[in-house]
Amino acid sequence: MDHSILKDGATLGSPDSVRSPLRIWRIVKPAWFFWLSLAIFVIPTIIDLARGAWTEEQTAHGPLIFASGLWLIGRERRKIIGLSRPGSLPLTMIVLVPALLLFVAARVLGWLGVECLSAYAACIVLFYYHAGAAALRAMWFPLLYMVFMFPQLDTIVLPLSRLLKMGISSMAVEILSRLGYEVAQAGVVIFIDQYEILVATACSGLNSLLTLSAIGVFYVYVCYEGRWRESLPLLILIFPIAVTANFTRVFVLILVTHYFGDAVGQGFVHDFAAIFMFVVAMVALVTADTAVRAIRGRSGRQGRVTI
Repeated sequence: MDHSILKDGATLGSPDSVRSPLRIWRIVKPAWFFWLSLAIFVIPTIIDLARGAWTEEQTAHGPLIFASGLWLIGRERRKIIGLSRPGSLPLTMIVLVPALLLFVAARVLGWLGVECLSAYAACIVLFYYHAGAAALRAMWFPLLYMVFMFPQLDTIVLPLSRLLKMGISSMAVEILSRLGYEVAQAGVVIFIDQYEILVATACSGLNSLLTLSAIGVFYVYVCYEGRWRESLPLLILIFPIAVTANFTRVFVLILVTHYFGDAVGQGFVHDFAAIFMFVVAMVALVTADTAVRAIRGRSGRQGRVTI
């Protein structure tokens, strides 16, 4: 009887031919389970974010963080191929079951922040179950970085944002007063000429500071390939650079309102100032990186002795 030959060398109708689909299914099944489970948690939450939080100015950075985070995960995928081992099922269920219950409750009650955190926890534990603890440790930065795409809790953000806004507003008013402008401040409201400018959370709040810091850390991670000792000077500079970019945005908006009026300051220029803030931050970050590399290279040459 003529048997057809399979790719793995087994003949049709032989025991090996029966076991071949089973071996293929054992390989494919965990991947399908992982991606299907991930989609159940991620897709509804991403849709909620796209319809809600990501349409607001102070959290409009979400899609950027999400896209760059996915790029990071794709970039690091080769690193975890050799590390992938199935995780512990009992430990997975200990985290997954409460996360699932919290996710369902948050969706029913409309708690978007809690929904995001529970979906994120479920994705992390599913990744652990599929790839193991070693792969999870190898992917720690991309997974942690993507937390920044979620809206922060107001109970934490609002008080800190108010302190930041007050500090930046006071600094801008002080500098403009010394330059001879008629400007005053009452809380987070700045008065210049006959205009009142409300320094909102999106202009100089903690959300924008966290976003700039996240993008700065992303830049450092990609450029230095996770060599944190070498990148430490640049990491220290990220926070001052982010604060300076926030200050620059507020300062420019005050000057635009003074010279061109409130309609211009609160119109296109107001939206463009957000882009300008990120440009200032990135230019400052690249400049600081160039300076740090130059100083390190100079000190390295001075440390070498030529015979």
